[in-house]
Amino acid sequence: MGTSSSKRKRKNPYPAEHTDMKKILLLGNPGRGKSLIGNTLVGRKVFNSGASISCSSGLTTELQSHTSELKWLKNWCIVDLPGVMDIDKDYEPLATNALCHAGEEVVVLFVVQLNGLHVDMQEGFMIDSFMKACKRQITSYGILLNKVSPKSMEKLLANDGKCLERIKRDVTKFAMKNCDAKSLGHVAPLLMEKDEPTILKDSKNLQLLENLIKEVTPVKLEKDKIEKVGGGMDSIQKNTKEFRSWFNAETAAKIVEVLVVLVSGALQIFGMIRGHKAAGY
Repeated sequence: MGTSSSKRKRKNPYPAEHTDMKKILLLGNPGRGKSLIGNTLVGRKVFNSGASISCSSGLTTELQSHTSELKWLKNWCIVDLPGVMDIDKDYEPLATNALCHAGEEVVVLFVVQLNGLHVDMQEGFMIDSFMKACKRQITSYGILLNKVSPKSMEKLLANDGKCLERIKRDVTKFAMKNCDAKSLGHVAPLLMEKDEPTILKDSKNLQLLENLIKEVTPVKLEKDKIEKVGGGMDSIQKNTKEFRSWFNAETAAKIVEVLVVLVSGALQIFGMIRGHKAAGY
């Protein structure tokens, strides 16, 4: 009874003009470049994008949606959501409402970043939390490996793309736990562009992005089947705030002081050993 009541109270976060439009949802953790992708899909800068101070706290703080001005995305609405694992604020209720009212034609795009040539667990938790909330309704989705360095891109594509294929398997396994076995995940790497642009300009990136979106089949998200996104942010935020309160300037100074003493002691011991050896002991 409580669950049904809470579902009825879920507020529609979209403006009236976008409520019934086809949507592309940009989902991901803070600082992954969702707003950059959103600007590119709209055709101009409308979302606040750029380098964030912290990789765990992004620039986007509310749901924003804009109609695309690109010919191949005519009548599509691009939706930029705050990162769900932002340590400073709980955006999970907003993400839940965004899924509930997304509509009948929705393209789901997960925006992630690689850690070296691997996908870390934080990205996996994000993908899993959305797939679990949608209860097997996402039968087709895209995963953008954003801001790949030139060196990493070279390694991804070497040996007929074997490394890229491995990463595709790794990143899609997070989604497969909570979606239908026949679900199709499409993955594309985007090369990091210079000077933190607010919109992608590289022609290869633009083509890869367009190809990926055209491969993804829009899905229908039924409001009554959507569960709460996430569930792990409360403990993450609590632990982070506790760490911040403990790790202040005074604590840092003490740690440095201890390290200096340890290094000094180690150098003294090393000097004594060398002296003994020189003396023939």
